Amino acid sequence: MKRKTVALITTVVLAMASPAATMAESLEVDGSNAYSEASLVVLDVGDLLLSKNTFIDTDGSDKYPFEYSYEDGDEIRVGLVDVGKKGLLVKIYYVPDEGKKVQVFKGVTSSRNGYQFTETFTPSNEGNYQVVVTSSDGEGGPDYQYRLNIRGI
Repeated sequence: MKRKTVALITTVVLAMASPAATMAESLEVDGSNAYSEASLVVLDVGDLLLSKNTFIDTDGSDKYPFEYSYEDGDEIRVGLVDVGKKGLLVKIYYVPDEGKKVQVFKGVTSSRNGYQFTETFTPSNEGNYQVVVTSSDGEGGPDYQYRLNIRGI
């Protein structure tokens, strides 16, 4: 009985003495790629085209320009977290130098998607784009907080 108790205590002490970092999977980021040392799988995070952590303006709408080049990747990934859980609409428009802007993407947050989404689309043109974030009720303010990331992948 004493041997089992001593063996158990020794096992617990050794387990506690080993650094927790050796048990956890590490993730390193070098600015363009993330990889897990445990699995050695490269996860392409893409070129960041736009990042916002803010809230909807009191007029119920925010607008941001960004530029896209084919060098940024073949697709654009749009991620939105509706922190305020109000229901937000995101539209992205291609804005040519001449002519009318053209809607190329639409995403919505609601209780059905946990007030967040990550979706991709394939842009057909390089150049200027505009993202418009609006609340579903037309309101805004600090309760309408969101995090938006747009990346070329």
